[in-house]
Amino acid sequence: MKMKKNITNLLWIIVLTTIALSACGSQNPEELLGEKIWELTSMGPENNPIPILLNSKVTLQFNFDETQISGKASCNNYFAGFEIDEDEIKISAAGSTMMYCEPEELMAQENAFLMALGEAHHFTIQNGELTIQFGNNQVLLFK
Repeated sequence: MKMKKNITNLLWIIVLTTIALSACGSQNPEELLGEKIWELTSMGPENNPIPILLNSKVTLQFNFDETQISGKASCNNYFAGFEIDEDEIKISAAGSTMMYCEPEELMAQENAFLMALGEAHHFTIQNGELTIQFGNNQVLLFK
């Protein structure tokens, strides 16, 4: 009986430790710090995000001193303010340069990305990948 109780206690310790470790660090804002430039790989529905267009580059960099993000949105450079509280993120409407690019799909991708940033509400970081959730079950996936 005592052996069974010890095994049960050990299993509970393993389960609780696993839960605690998976929660720790997966939303750690400090992983966003520094010179890290995140590159968008795909965006859209959480269960089936769409890869960004070939030969395009969308980036995101966090500046915690100024509580701003900046990067390249496909064609134009952009910037916006942000707030983080644990795993919640809020990004203000982005300002950007105003160059027009072709093909039109590139501009559509840029507009979709900038709108998604304005709808951001949660983020996670796991295995060197940043996921920003926006809207209703939509994601931005960065490496």
